[in-house]
Amino acid sequence: HALNIQNMLDTVLFGDYERSETFHEGYGRYTNPKIRARRFDPSKAIEYFEKAGYTKIGPDGIRTKPDGTRLSFKILYAAPHHTQRIISLQSEAQKLGLELILDNFDSTAVFKAMLSNEHEIAWNGWGQGVRPNYRGTFHRENAHKNNRNNLSNIDDVELSNLIDEYRVG
Repeated sequence: HALNIQNMLDTVLFGDYERSETFHEGYGRYTNPKIRARRFDPSKAIEYFEKAGYTKIGPDGIRTKPDGTRLSFKILYAAPHHTQRIISLQSEAQKLGLELILDNFDSTAVFKAMLSNEHEIAWNGWGQGVRPNYRGTFHRENAHKNNRNNLSNIDDVELSNLIDEYRVG
């Protein structure tokens, strides 16, 4: 709720792109049209920040917990032409007290860092095949391990069971 994706699309990308609602879209029966990406909602973002304990605002406008822990994340990315896109998100997030630090390296180093789970947030995209492949990215077998594509460490039994059903179905 703290990332103003639509503003970035409209201003930096001049409306030439549109936002996908899910990880996989356009796959007929494999696409769930009821799933919607979270929208920019400053009130909700602030509510969640405060619930997480980020109740103070520092002199630089960044939220902190009472112990001084900053609401701050590094965004790891490889493509230099994405810098303006991320700066747009960074600027809007900062208004809500969220610090986003740009962490740009060459594509090989970024890919290695992502696969080694050495990132807080990764700004990346994956190519798509004829049919969605969920196992590598979302199956619990690939969570909490290096050199796997489960970059978010999703570790959910129910989801993994659905992925297993999908693979044989």
